[in-house]
Order: sequence, then C-alpha cells, then structure tokens
Amino acid sequence: MLATSRIRLVLGLLRWAPAAILPPHLRIAVREVGGGNMEFQSNQRQFWRLVDAYGAARQHVIAAGYLAEIAWQQSRDIEAVTETEFLTQFAWVVLAAGFRDAVVRQKFPGILSAFKDFSSARAIMHQELECRKAALAAFGNRRKIDSILVAAQRVAKDGFDVIKARLTNGDVPYLQTFPFMGPATSYHLAKNLGMDVVKPDRHLLRITHATGYDSPERMCRDIGTFVGERLSVVDLVLWRYATLNPTYLEDFGIVATNSRTTRLSPPSRGFALSARIWNCPRIVHEELTHLRNRGTQY
Repeated sequence: MLATSRIRLVLGLLRWAPAAILPPHLRIAVREVGGGNMEFQSNQRQFWRLVDAYGAARQHVIAAGYLAEIAWQQSRDIEAVTETEFLTQFAWVVLAAGFRDAVVRQKFPGILSAFKDFSSARAIMHQELECRKAALAAFGNRRKIDSILVAAQRVAKDGFDVIKARLTNGDVPYLQTFPFMGPATSYHLAKNLGMDVVKPDRHLLRITHATGYDSPERMCRDIGTFVGERLSVVDLVLWRYATLNPTYLEDFGIVATNSRTTRLSPPSRGFALSARIWNCPRIVHEELTHLRNRGTQY
C-alpha cells in the first residue's frame, strides 16, 4: 500500500513537473497510454533515464554506507563558515588532490594535531617551524604542507572577514589566488565550504560526456532541479558512485540514446527508483537530525 501511494505521488508530481519544476529545455510531456502505463516525451534528451540512473546511483551510495556523507554535504552553509573551518577544509582539499580520500582520512588526524586543530591562523604563523615539522611527519609532501602554511599566513595577514566576504558573494575564482588551488580544487574547496557548486573532476566530466551534456554544472542542475537537491549534493552522489562502481559510465551511457519516447508502468524499476528519489531530501534531513542529536562531528 505504501509503495502504491508513493508511485501515485510520483505520477502526480510528474504531471505537474512540466509547468513548474523542469527548466524550459527539459520540458517533459506526460500522458496515460492505457493499462496504468505512462508515456514520457522529452524535447531534448531522455531526461527520465538520467533521473533513473541518478536514483540507482544514489541508492547504491546509501547502501554502501555513505548517507552521513550526503547529509554532511547537505548541511554545508557558507554563511556559517569560520576561520577554523576554512583552514581545515583548505588543508583537506590540498592533501586530497591526487590521493584517495581514504588515505587522507587516515592521515588527517596527524595534520589537525600538527596545526593545533586550525584554531588560529596567527598561532600557526607564530609557530610555523614547529607546525611544519609535525605536519611533515604526518604527511610527507613538502609542497602541500607549505601551501597550507602559506594559506594560514594569508588568513592571519588579510583577516578572515575579508576572505569570507569574497566567499559569501560566490567568488570561486578568488580561491585560485591561494596556493595549490586550480580550476578543479578551487571548486572542491568551495563545495566543502558550503557554496552550491559542482567540481569538474574527471569522473563528473566523463559522466557529462556519457549523458550528452556540455557541462557538469548543467547536468547536475537539471537533476537537482527535478529531485529537489542541491548541486553540491548531486555532485557528491555522482562522484562517490563513480569511486564505488568501476562500470559507472555504462550505467549513465544509456541516457544519451537517440530514442525520444519511453514507456514505463507503475511497477517498473524507473518508478520504484523515482519514488525513492522524491524521498531523498526527507531521508537526508532525518539522517542529519539523527547525527546532530548524537553530537556527531564531521
């Protein structure tokens, strides 16, 4: 009964979607064709297949134990970022460039200890030699450790209020004036700090090409508009799925087929996934509330 109610909810939302949810270039005409079946006609792409593939990817990521990671990304707020949070995320992104996140996660406690939990940029600047020595013992990459030190010095000299003002205005290119921040890493940092942006890394670029889109940002925006999630969350789901599933491109390659019409019946895989997609924001909210009540720190 519950599954049937969710299917009916999705059908109702899809009838309403063309007028209110979808951007003009992805309007979808929905009509009944008999026997409880529905026909979807997209004026550009098989958008329904993309949503279906995203739903499958999201369920896979959640089943693999990464719901808390999705909830964390959903909770990011650039307005609430502090100096400590900025330096912590800067260090994480710098160290993660070219490394698996599991490796960085293992070594990061030593980095936090070396830099006094990033509690003060001025304190780091005044104890630079001590911090550098301890940091290199935890993560032996001089260029990366020195980049973190330079960033701390800049925060201390310029003042974090100046930096935060640029960030709250959405100035992602400004981050590229910091050491080790390039086109991809700057968006990674912006996303971790709470900006609703997409990091154009190799996995997202490959999925973008496989689905026939011209940019990761547009692809994530179309998905996010339909399912009611932030760009940064869609980005995270797709990226994490790619790291978990070596055949991820095959799953998204079907989106770029030439067929312009697809038929689905309520019991089909597509509708089952879609019912779960529409519940994603609620599931994330419940998980985030649960973690906060437990006092979980990210």
